[in-house]
Amino acid sequence: MKIVFETPEDGEDDRLIVRCRNLTPELYSLLKRFKSGNSVLAGSLRGKIYRVDSADVLYVKSYDGKTLIATEEETYGSKIRLHELEKTLVEAGFVRISKSIIVNPEKVTSYSSARSGTLDAYLINSEKLTVSRKYSAAFRQSLGISNAAATD
Repeated sequence: MKIVFETPEDGEDDRLIVRCRNLTPELYSLLKRFKSGNSVLAGSLRGKIYRVDSADVLYVKSYDGKTLIATEEETYGSKIRLHELEKTLVEAGFVRISKSIIVNPEKVTSYSSARSGTLDAYLINSEKLTVSRKYSAAFRQSLGISNAAATD
């Protein structure tokens, strides 16, 4: 693959042109994330509201009726329900891994098979999350790994 950068002529708009024989799922996902840009979420911590860039988010979790936004440094609270955040986060490349967790695949360093067809996903902060069977295929796809290539 060749990457070419050109400076537009005076009066021309900036544009991104993609020329490819086959639009692979990985390229499509990359373009989708590029187009959506980084979303900013509102998270509360110690009585203050903070702007949290989705690129910094490890995962978002629903727990005991609360929504938590986890980054490497902090865990913020949110009043927005998980399914509402999912709409925004999926456009930014996130993937659901269980009924209560949406993860940023860019923050996953590795995964391994676990019990009963589930997977253990390890994040850049060494935290481990469980990927349920129902979501394991979508999770592998978000990492660009086919099911055939993922067998032990």
